[in-house]
Amino acid sequence: MMVWVPAAEIEIGLADAGALDPGSSVDFGTRPIGDGHPRTFTLASLGDQSLHSLAFRVEGPDASAFVVGGALVPSSLPPGASVSPSILFRPNRPGSHSATLVVQSSDADESILQFALTGIGLNTPPFLHGLTDQANSEDDPPLILPFTVGDAESPAAELSVSVVTSNSLLIPLSSLWLEGSGAQRTLRLFPATNRSGSSNITLYVSDGTLSQSIIFTVFVDEVNDPPTLNPIPDWPPLNEGAGLQAVSLSGLGPGPMENQPISLSVTSNRPAFFSQLNARRLSGSGGVVEFRPGSEASGTAILTVRVNDGAPINAIREQSFTVVIHPMVRSAAVSQAEGDAGTSAMRIDLTIASPAENDIQIAYATQPGSAVPGNDFLASSGTAVIPAGGTTAAIDIAVVGDSLYEATETFSILLTKPSNAGLAADGVLATITDNDPPPTLTLSDTIVTESDGNATFKAWFLLELGSALPIPSRWTVATRSGTAEEGRDFTALAPTLLTFAPGETRHWVTVEVAANGESGEDNEEFYLDATAGTWPLPTQSAKCLIQRLAVTQFFPLGDGVYVLRFPTGIGQRYIVQEAASLAGPWINNSSLLLGSGSPVTQIAFGGGPLGFFRILASPNAPGVPTIGP
Repeated sequence: MMVWVPAAEIEIGLADAGALDPGSSVDFGTRPIGDGHPRTFTLASLGDQSLHSLAFRVEGPDASAFVVGGALVPSSLPPGASVSPSILFRPNRPGSHSATLVVQSSDADESILQFALTGIGLNTPPFLHGLTDQANSEDDPPLILPFTVGDAESPAAELSVSVVTSNSLLIPLSSLWLEGSGAQRTLRLFPATNRSGSSNITLYVSDGTLSQSIIFTVFVDEVNDPPTLNPIPDWPPLNEGAGLQAVSLSGLGPGPMENQPISLSVTSNRPAFFSQLNARRLSGSGGVVEFRPGSEASGTAILTVRVNDGAPINAIREQSFTVVIHPMVRSAAVSQAEGDAGTSAMRIDLTIASPAENDIQIAYATQPGSAVPGNDFLASSGTAVIPAGGTTAAIDIAVVGDSLYEATETFSILLTKPSNAGLAADGVLATITDNDPPPTLTLSDTIVTESDGNATFKAWFLLELGSALPIPSRWTVATRSGTAEEGRDFTALAPTLLTFAPGETRHWVTVEVAANGESGEDNEEFYLDATAGTWPLPTQSAKCLIQRLAVTQFFPLGDGVYVLRFPTGIGQRYIVQEAASLAGPWINNSSLLLGSGSPVTQIAFGGGPLGFFRILASPNAPGVPTIGP
């Protein structure tokens, strides 16, 4: 049905609905956003003249959603002609759209025709695809899952994506990372460490109004984790033969979230280095490795501690540490004769039990003792080196020789600052022995004869060196009681220093003997001892014999000259004494020591009322003297 506009020459209609009244509305209905829906119009010229400058256009706020298309509307339309343009409704947003269709020509008698255009944009939900169920293991790398998002009405870059998890212990929300901003997105998924099980992952995509979701399941299989043991630091260097060492272990146990029993052991790449090597658990997560270095093993050893939980896989955890055992440098005391002149080398050997892994250096220096630097040895210091691969270093000290008798003397070689080694002792005792004969000292025995007066007399002792010496010789002399008593029979000589000057060979020592003997008293003796002060020589001794005189004869005589006839004897002593009576006091008249001459001698008496005399003789006299005119 055609609707004619009064006084108009243009007819407007819809191909599917007929003519349209001016000002009427054309509804395009509801369409998805971006989805076009065309409607065809008819435009006819009913007058007897052509329509000129003919226009067919859409105006209004939503004009862009109503797109003119179809047949091209010519600029003029002859009478009776028609054209069929179309309008495509393509909503670009959700909700109502409206615009105005304007039809007009330039003819003066034609009016502008307007029609309301309406339509509703329908928003469709966005889409998401590309994700399926996933299987993983505890120790596998994180899952990287690509997926695609899109929307009919919105650009992919404007879509928002979110994710949730049904098991936050297995897959925490913080371990779900969304990446990308266009159509191609990525989900990074990190299952919790040492956890197993399953979790539903829900992924949402939204265009701001509508959303879409997808659910997939992640399965995480249980895997045995290795047992745990914290790293063990290298042990400080030790000397061979060091005592028992204890290395603390920490962090010891089965794998996380596991409770199976574990065993503990320790091995070494050089087991011969150790006389004891074992490992044991302590309470909690602690443990200890005990080892004892051998007495003659040195070098670098690696100790490996192993924890085993007995599982088919991932059952073992190992931690290793290094033990450096330094060799012990040993040395023995040395002894050497000094020689007669010049110098000779005294060698001190420094040794280790097995070849050195690295150069070993030991500082040394001589230290005086009874041996004097310069006189007995030459002072020395330096560094001894046992090279890598070697076992020995030597130190040579010059010993000074001479022809003098000396005591055995000693000095030391101090050892310090060992590198890559320990010291069994911090020094070496060096002994210098003498090869010269010792000096000799001879003490001669002596004899004195005691009478019963109150006077004192001296006992003389002779001390003689075997040969003259070029240096002073010092001796200490002192008396020693025998059957003679100190203080009664002789005056004690306290220890007295006696020095033989260089070249001197003889010395006399005197001791006072008391003349308090009584007739008939036995012979007595005491001693003189001489002890060397310069050399460690045996003490030398001499004896002094005190002879006692006995009364052999009493003669009552007057003044005159008499002849005494003595028995033959060599070295016998007689004393003649006078007195007025037998009760004394007795006065010495003469003292005769018979030699090898005639045993006859004359003796004069007189000068007083002395009527008696007596003869004292030594106990070993051969007989009794006689007297006559």
